[in-house]
Amino acid sequence: MIGNRECNDVLISGGGIAGLTMGILLQKAGWNPVIVERDPTLRTEGYMMDFWGTGWDVAERIGILDDIRAIHYPIDHLQYVDRDGRPFVSTPIERVRRALNGQYIYLRRSDLEKILFNRASTLGIEVHFGTSIQAINEGSHQIEAKFVDDSSSTFCFICGADGVHSRVRELVFGPENQFTRFLGYYVAAFHLPNHYSVGTSAMIYETG
Repeated sequence: MIGNRECNDVLISGGGIAGLTMGILLQKAGWNPVIVERDPTLRTEGYMMDFWGTGWDVAERIGILDDIRAIHYPIDHLQYVDRDGRPFVSTPIERVRRALNGQYIYLRRSDLEKILFNRASTLGIEVHFGTSIQAINEGSHQIEAKFVDDSSSTFCFICGADGVHSRVRELVFGPENQFTRFLGYYVAAFHLPNHYSVGTSAMIYETG
């Protein structure tokens, strides 16, 4: 949502991977970003994910590759398994890494979020936890954001980086049920003790 193009104060709703990355890049471009995050602290859990491609390029641009490379998880194979857990495709991770010139690593979502937060903090970017936007009022030159604690501030534009259930989108365009469409998929992620002999492989089981 854009207000006065001549000011440089930007509000970013959402302090996850997208919001923190946006804040860092906007500051590098000369803006003054402020990030608000609904959760009270950084998240400590999340998906294990492979990190490469465009994400790797962005990480290099914002100077966090050394922090990412410092993360090590004991994953040496990528396997597709049947309903009994038997692999029918198994690929060594090192082979994938060589094919991508070493630009491939496994890390958790929370690892990346922490690295980005530390980078944003080093750059002096304001990140406020435990708050969210309650209302948006667009003036002729600036946009006023009112927060859940009844405080308010003005910005030249506001970015919604607050996920599928975006508060910014709801405030600007209306209830999310106007824009959502169920595609027939469910996703669940959770941490388990090693009771299932997973070992050092990333195992994928797909149903269809």
